Amino acid sequence: MAKILIVDDDPDILDLLRLTLSRSGNEVLTAMTGKEAIGVIAESNPDVAFVDIRLRNSSGLDLLNDIIRLYPETTVIIMTGYQDMGTAIKAMQGGAFDYISKPVDTSQLINLIERALEAKKTEITSALQSPWQGTKEIVGKSKVMEEIYKLIGLASQNKTTVFIQGETGTGKELIARAIHQYSPQKGKPFIAVNCSALTETLLESELFGHEKGAFTGATQRHRGKFEMADGGTIFLDEIGDIPQNVQVKLLRVLQEREFERVGGEEMVKVDVRVVTATNRDIPKLVAEGKFREDLYYRLKVITILMPPLRGRREDIPLLVDYFIGKTNAEFHKDVKGVAPDVMNAFLRHHWQGNIRELENVVSRGVLMTRGNVILKEHIPELNPVPDKTATRNNDYAIRPLDDVEKEAIERALQFTNWNKSKACEVLKIPRPRLDRKIKKYNLDRQP
Repeated sequence: MAKILIVDDDPDILDLLRLTLSRSGNEVLTAMTGKEAIGVIAESNPDVAFVDIRLRNSSGLDLLNDIIRLYPETTVIIMTGYQDMGTAIKAMQGGAFDYISKPVDTSQLINLIERALEAKKTEITSALQSPWQGTKEIVGKSKVMEEIYKLIGLASQNKTTVFIQGETGTGKELIARAIHQYSPQKGKPFIAVNCSALTETLLESELFGHEKGAFTGATQRHRGKFEMADGGTIFLDEIGDIPQNVQVKLLRVLQEREFERVGGEEMVKVDVRVVTATNRDIPKLVAEGKFREDLYYRLKVITILMPPLRGRREDIPLLVDYFIGKTNAEFHKDVKGVAPDVMNAFLRHHWQGNIRELENVVSRGVLMTRGNVILKEHIPELNPVPDKTATRNNDYAIRPLDDVEKEAIERALQFTNWNKSKACEVLKIPRPRLDRKIKKYNLDRQP
């Protein structure tokens, strides 16, 4: 059983809780003030401390802060006879394992102790090996990733075009950034453009710039992304969505290294490496006459196929480690790892949203845990079994793209409590595109 400390300035409550918890085989210690409690902890090192929010000459929140700072091995559960949302929030922010209201139910106490002990003794899987460095890097040691690293090495040594193919959320932009970072042009600009986020007119102006008076609202000359990326790298994401007239201008840039601004006559010369990415079937678009064949072959001099996360499951523990460190740094948490059954669930899940979905789940787990280990209760339910009635490919269910996109958007909105700006950051899409998708899929915030 456990060693339990009860801190309350009411002697009747101390006697009641001592009797109740002792019957379950626990060793129970008591204190009536914060100073007395610190002395008991220093001497006896209890596993769990139940601390009343209001104490003589001190606050339970102050005692919570002292225990977390001085004796982090003791798990603190706050008790209160005054239900107050603000206090509950402060208690959880301060590091309390839980917050309960009086009168305290015996079964609730026993359950809390069991959960606290489980969190303390749970074996940690994917324990952090090093502190988060704040870098955006590609994580993976699988065979397929080793081959991709080789391609990055080859591609980075010259300015040839690179075409990155892969599902949404697989990390295509990270590949583009790595190519630039390891190239001789690493000190030059890296400019990323999401081609699907802009209308045809805006995309042309965004890429190639425009002259003053080129269209309504063009009050001055505007430099496009190609000019801004001169000497460096431009990354064109969702290249399969660009319209035909922009395809023509892009082909000329690749062939002649020059272009005209919208509404201009002067040729602008640039020296830019072009890296493109898509999750669409470009050969199919070529066959349908929606994408120029000559442009396609100019873009795919070097092709890198990014595998879905389900195709590199051995990298999942490394990615979990990486995202825990990232979330710890961002939200000032100190989570050490995940429980074995959680890692098991991660390894068996489909990850239809790929790395982006895994990051969301891990981040949620870090934010929800009250200890330093992510347990099963801290992550959304993960379905490890593919739908046997669905179309199958390599033993994993394939779903319509719209269904996957809708689910990803719903999860992002739920994860951010419908903060659209944060949802855009999670999904890596612009706000106008998110608004269009919400309307398209008739998504409504649930009360």
